[in-house]
Amino acid sequence: MRRFALAVALVVPGIVVAQDVQPWAGYTTQGLGESRAPWQFKWDDPENEWLRISTDSQKATWFLQLASDLRVQDQPKSARRVWLKIDYSKQASERAREAKALWVVDCTSQSFTVRNMTWYASNGVVQETRSYPTTDIIPESMAARISRRVCSQ
Repeated sequence: MRRFALAVALVVPGIVVAQDVQPWAGYTTQGLGESRAPWQFKWDDPENEWLRISTDSQKATWFLQLASDLRVQDQPKSARRVWLKIDYSKQASERAREAKALWVVDCTSQSFTVRNMTWYASNGVVQETRSYPTTDIIPESMAARISRRVCSQ
């Protein structure tokens, strides 16, 4: 009887099978500099999927972790936590090749706190880890772009 019910569920139109659910349905990349379509992301591994935000004036490219972006709408507007990755590979003056940072954005007060920022050498060795105090979001800055995305959800 169980096999019959499963077989019917797989062939009867209108019954949604877990495999048919599209995790990207309704997801938008608005406010990001991501050129890929959402269905091209690694939805099975959102912790290791990074979405391009933009490149800053120093030629560092900023990314937002997909898992962080998906969780942000369930967090209070006063404390939206997101992981960011910064690629310094095109920036000759920076000795680190990459950094990862945990930001807490306060959408209400238009400020953010860098809870943790770690810089990595090209071989993956940690060069430095720091935190930064709460800072106001400067208009037209990378923080403004990130907060627009984080606070719009």
